[in-house]
Amino acid sequence: MSVAAPAPSRTRRREAVPAPRRPRAEARPGRRAGLTRGGLIWLLLLTTLLGGIVALNVAALRTSITVGRLNVQVQQLGQGNRDLNAEVARLSAPGRVTRMANRYHMVQPTIAPQDYLHLRPHRHHGRPRTAP
Repeated sequence: MSVAAPAPSRTRRREAVPAPRRPRAEARPGRRAGLTRGGLIWLLLLTTLLGGIVALNVAALRTSITVGRLNVQVQQLGQGNRDLNAEVARLSAPGRVTRMANRYHMVQPTIAPQDYLHLRPHRHHGRPRTAP
């Protein structure tokens, strides 16, 4: 049994040519090899700005957490007020008030036509009365 070998590829392989090396730049006298003054200023400015953005985001997050807690408290207090209003309505119902009054032997007042309260008994038509 014969097995055929794969056909050779027709593309040529290129040999890797090393890139030409650049000569190292020597440090000039009077210049630092690290950050320049302008680069340092930009770095500090960007760091400050990013720090400010982070601080604003933290403040906004704290505010939203506080608002969420306050919303929960408002809902709880609203439910408490509704419960108290329902209890006031139940306790001040006319039938309950009548039963409690009867328990303490209270009666309804009778209104007679002669029952008036005279606020100024010594005055008659705006003029003071004279003594007899």
